[in-house]
Amino acid sequence: MEISITTDLIRAAHLGAMALGMGTAIYFDLRSLDKLKQRFSPSDLAELHRIHTVVTGACIVLWLTGVTLIGLRTQFDISAFTPKLWAKMIVVTTLTLNAVWLGKWVIPAFKACVGQRIIELPIRTLVPMTVCAGVSFSSWVMALLLGSSAVLRTSGWDILVPFLAGGYLIGTCAVVVVMLVGRSLATQSRSQTPA
Repeated sequence: MEISITTDLIRAAHLGAMALGMGTAIYFDLRSLDKLKQRFSPSDLAELHRIHTVVTGACIVLWLTGVTLIGLRTQFDISAFTPKLWAKMIVVTTLTLNAVWLGKWVIPAFKACVGQRIIELPIRTLVPMTVCAGVSFSSWVMALLLGSSAVLRTSGWDILVPFLAGGYLIGTCAVVVVMLVGRSLATQSRSQTPA
């Protein structure tokens, strides 16, 4: 009984970190989409730093609780790792690497862009930022699906590889397309506005 309660508490912390990280990341993505035409301000940069800290913390808790749950379930016997477990580890590793990329490249790029409109940033700056957002969005959605889907729970690599590859490709491309369409529409509306 004690192990069950401990496992439940660890699982609850794991799900809480998932909800906190996903909610915070998607909030910032939607907020950024809403502010595309506005100038990126020092307060926006400060909020990005706070959000990055929360998401990084969520990733750390996901790793700590996830590794603990793996140990409780498998005693770290690799032969007991299911394809779904490997898929979860791939997604959380991608989230973690994306958080590092955000901290090392995206935040400094945003810092250099304070005072500019996001939508008007050069493509060479905007596309990598948008890819980072797309990878984040895709990762959180796939983590949610991996954790909640009864079908994926028992799926093999024949299902999970296309799920992961397709999820990242479709999710990231969709976010990039939304940004490029938004940029195009903003450029058109600016050129049609009388001086």
